[in-house]
Amino acid sequence: MNLQTAPRSSLALPASTSTDAPRRRPVIVINTFVVKPGQIDAFIALQDSARARFAGLVPGLRGSRMHRALDGRTAVLMTAFDSLDDQKALLASELFAAHREQLLPLIEQASPGAYEIAYEAGDF
Repeated sequence: MNLQTAPRSSLALPASTSTDAPRRRPVIVINTFVVKPGQIDAFIALQDSARARFAGLVPGLRGSRMHRALDGRTAVLMTAFDSLDDQKALLASELFAAHREQLLPLIEQASPGAYEIAYEAGDF
């Protein structure tokens, strides 16, 4: 099992000038988890503690958002990285291996995918 998981803007892109530095667009890993019955609170607490532990230690990690489904069994983790290589490096790390060992007993399924932003709107 492979386990992985914006500022306000308008739809119009700003005009580029010769003094503008190129802006790197993040890679967003969206991971949908099916959590074992009765384990959603423990799962979210574990993910939140990992977020705090990983802060400042994972190169290229921009941030994350956890969404809890109303069904009480599903959660979606959206994690932004500078690049797909940064995300792959996290997955290969001992830091993540230790987290995965704690996570596996709580979940039935994880479905990750890597995405790029197609557009942004509003205060998401």
